[in-house]
Amino acid sequence: MAAGLTEVAREAYRAGAVNVDVLWRDSGVERARLVDGSVEASEELPYTPEVLNRAAARSDSVLTIVGEGHAALRDVDSERLHVFNTKLRGASAEFFKSMTSLDFVWTVAAAPSREWARRPHMSSSKT
Repeated sequence: MAAGLTEVAREAYRAGAVNVDVLWRDSGVERARLVDGSVEASEELPYTPEVLNRAAARSDSVLTIVGEGHAALRDVDSERLHVFNTKLRGASAEFFKSMTSLDFVWTVAAAPSREWARRPHMSSSKT
C-alpha cells in the first residue's frame, strides 16, 4: 500500500498540490486501543479530526483510500466502539458538514488488501 500512496502523492504534486498528508487508520491499532487499552485510552481521539477539519476549512481536496476490512473489530466491545466512533465523528463534524455540502473536492477509492484477497469471493458466471 505504501508504494501506491507514494504514487498518489507524486501525481498530486505534479498536478499542483501544495501539501499531501497521509493519514493512516488501521483496524489492528484501533482494536489494540479498544481491547487492550484502558477506558481512557478508548475515549482518547487521534489527531485525525483536527487535520480533517483544517482541510475542510481550507477547502483542500481529500482522497480517502480504503482497503482494510474491519474484521479486526468484529468482537470488540460494542459500547466502547460506539463511544469511540461517536466521539470521532463529533470531533470531525465540521469536516463532515463541509463534505456533505460539497464545500471541497473529496473522493473515496478502494484498494484490495491482503486480508480481502484471502477471503473467498463470489465469481460471476456467464449465462
